[in-house]
Amino acid sequence: MKKSKVTIIGAGVPGLSLALILADKDVDVTLVDKNKLLVHDDIKPSARTVALMNGSLDVLRCANVWPEFENQSTRLATLSVIDDSHFPRGIENMVREDFKASELDLAEFGYNIPLLPLTVALADKAKLHDNITIMDGVDVDQGHDVIVNADLVVGADGRRSTVREWAGINAAQKDYGQSAITCVISHSQSHDDTSTEFHRTGGPCAFVPCGDNTSAVVWVEKTDDANEFLKLPRAAFISALQERSRGILGQIDMIVDPVSWPLMTLKADRLIAPKIALIAEAAHVLSPIGAQGLNISLRDVEVLANTVLKAVKAGRDIGSMNVLKTYERRRHRDVTSRHFGVNMLNQMVANDNVILREMRRFGLRAIKYAGPLRKLLMKEGLAPKG
Repeated sequence: MKKSKVTIIGAGVPGLSLALILADKDVDVTLVDKNKLLVHDDIKPSARTVALMNGSLDVLRCANVWPEFENQSTRLATLSVIDDSHFPRGIENMVREDFKASELDLAEFGYNIPLLPLTVALADKAKLHDNITIMDGVDVDQGHDVIVNADLVVGADGRRSTVREWAGINAAQKDYGQSAITCVISHSQSHDDTSTEFHRTGGPCAFVPCGDNTSAVVWVEKTDDANEFLKLPRAAFISALQERSRGILGQIDMIVDPVSWPLMTLKADRLIAPKIALIAEAAHVLSPIGAQGLNISLRDVEVLANTVLKAVKAGRDIGSMNVLKTYERRRHRDVTSRHFGVNMLNQMVANDNVILREMRRFGLRAIKYAGPLRKLLMKEGLAPKG
């Protein structure tokens, strides 16, 4: 029987994961990226880590990369949310709620993983796979043979997706007016496998475990303010970060210097077109608040892979609109609700309106006593049903 042919444009974590999952089921995959695939020499000290929930780890298991990464990753057993909108006033003004994995009978919500080593591990496996052809360092157009002859073309090529443009799919975009500063710190007190996210008017500031007495920082501020913080001398920057940590980690020092990037939101009008499917940031971009970004992208991978493989087994055309509508329908609720929810949460947090501030604080206090609703919200935060 003729093998199905899938061309994936974009060799980030989502594109590589999809390629490996499909190739393992005897689908011919061509992986295209305008940049060269990352190699071990590209792994440098970096503040880019990804907090992946258990459902996302299942995708990495299907790609046969997770077992070797567990010992490089750090458990996330507790998620702590702190409303600190009265900052810089004292600790007595904060409202804190801890969400423990044990409440859901889980050992952990997931793991925090270094992004560059994960990407390299996936790339190494892709290079060795008999069913994957790699075309890296090349830019293909819509008339290239690997596009024309594919049964399905997958756009995993990021927020400026060329595949999305080929498909004539529009995307609503908005600049948040914020930037995310990332760095890695050491600290004198243990994080106890707890990821802590402070909510302040500039945006969230998260301290995510990434090793013993080490945490990755994702600090969101209005872009002008972020630029000013980045101009500070090293000692002054550490002092500013120390103040914003509220001392929960003890004395901190910087291991990896800060970098920043501007934040925006994007949502494609559609996920599919004839013979085309979009995944990950080609389809949606979110604020880092709540750490939803790569998790929602890997759910795209899971659903698209399952949809394609079922169609292959049934002998159906994997690029037909009937097949692709199944993928789009299964992703609609998750993508739409996450996009709306994350944008609303970001607007509520990065806002100094007194009424909104007090609503946030009341809601955080009330959820402690919400019982079954609390557990439902926690489960929905990890991964949606349906």
